[in-house]
Amino acid sequence: MDEEVFVFESVRLNPAQRTLFEAGKALRFGTRAFDILVALVERAGETISKEELIARAWLGTAVEEAALRAHVVALRKALGDGRAGRRRHAEHFCTMFAPAESAPMMPSLLTAN
Repeated sequence: MDEEVFVFESVRLNPAQRTLFEAGKALRFGTRAFDILVALVERAGETISKEELIARAWLGTAVEEAALRAHVVALRKALGDGRAGRRRHAEHFCTMFAPAESAPMMPSLLTAN
């Protein structure tokens, strides 16, 4: 069975292996942040409610919305938010990754503020 790999710029996401690399270097963050990222990538282009993301990452456990926000902040940081004046907006998580075979045609979605 082929594993689907998603890429954006120099970032590679392999949900099946639960790995995320940038320029060949493993990016580290929590399991829940990884689950949130995978949920967003798998549903690229769709609107996903905070309730759906919480259900996916916390598997039925009641949590505050602040916990979701904290994990999204961790994702933004791990993916380069704030480096060299770059900003990753929330909608980028829904659209920035593409299956590996289509990656070379992906434009950059990084924006400078």
